[in-house]
Amino acid sequence: MSVMLLAAVLWAQAKVPLPETLTSKHYEMKTSASKEEGQELLDFMELVHQTYTALLKPDNPQDLDKKRFTILLYKDMEEYVKAGSPPGSGAYYDPSTKQLVGWYDTTFMKPFFAHEGMHQFTDATSKNFFNFNMWFTEGIADCIGNCEVRGKKLYMCVKSGMIARMRLQTIQAAIRQGGLPRLERLMTLPKPVFMNNAEICYAMSWSFCHFLITYPKDEDRSAQIPDGRYRKNLAGYYEQMRAGGVSHEKAWSESFKGISMDELEEQWKKYVLGLDAGKFMGIRGHELSADELSKQAGPIDAGYTGILIEEAVAEGVAAKGGIQSGDVIIKFDGKRFPRHDAMNRMRVWMQDVPYGRQVKIVVLRGGKEVECSCKWDTPRK
Repeated sequence: MSVMLLAAVLWAQAKVPLPETLTSKHYEMKTSASKEEGQELLDFMELVHQTYTALLKPDNPQDLDKKRFTILLYKDMEEYVKAGSPPGSGAYYDPSTKQLVGWYDTTFMKPFFAHEGMHQFTDATSKNFFNFNMWFTEGIADCIGNCEVRGKKLYMCVKSGMIARMRLQTIQAAIRQGGLPRLERLMTLPKPVFMNNAEICYAMSWSFCHFLITYPKDEDRSAQIPDGRYRKNLAGYYEQMRAGGVSHEKAWSESFKGISMDELEEQWKKYVLGLDAGKFMGIRGHELSADELSKQAGPIDAGYTGILIEEAVAEGVAAKGGIQSGDVIIKFDGKRFPRHDAMNRMRVWMQDVPYGRQVKIVVLRGGKEVECSCKWDTPRK
């Protein structure tokens, strides 16, 4: 983050007060949310912190145990954006201030904070946080975020987790269509290139790290951290990169010695295609661009967006519910779409709809709101 941009963010943050201070063993939080909401996140992050430590095995566990990490939690998206945060994001880690920043959201807050908190933790336990390539930092962070809590324990790499719901349909479609970059290419992408192709790069990175940690199982519900076939290789790679002074190529070749990258890639693709991607809408579509959003005749509130339907596949759930090509979905089961993350949110929300229940979807058609009703039938076995 540049000095000018950092100054602008700090100035914006100062305009949005965070009056409440909460503390836990490893975190200090400043928040405008309620004490109960703040405590909910703190309790969760302490479970996540245990997982970070068990997974990464830092060199200085005693010193690290005494360290307090900083969290800024805004009560809603509006405050979060007003404070200078990236629109459409749920949370982010700022390496310049060492702060983990986000907003309270009942659905996405915990997986997003777990993901971004991984960056905060890695920065605190590595010689050079920026030495890591994007595929690793984002893929491992997604594996942590793709978690569930059972019996006051956090289990990572669950197949029905929030991150899997966001990423799996994207990566499966890309594998079937062909044209994916090779994994070797993904691993060396500079950050600007990675972020310019964020949807597919995040999906590749998550699914590959999930595969390395979990394969040959889809998940291991008995283990908080799965011990798949390639987990120890990945751990060796991380330990070399964490120490600094070694390139990705050297760390990978030493950690995965004797393992063919071509065979590993084919194994990964087959594994990903075998995972259950859950419910589908039966559409081709995309989130409205800034230009498309500015030209919309219908009402879309500031800070929110819609999904433009390019095609509603015949006999698909959307088409059966009355959704047409050219419609813009603006509400799903009463929920609106924050800008820059609409497709991911709809993928997640649809998985939570029980089979057989009608869900109301509001679209803009010719500048007017039209209510459609969609339903997923129980799949045949």
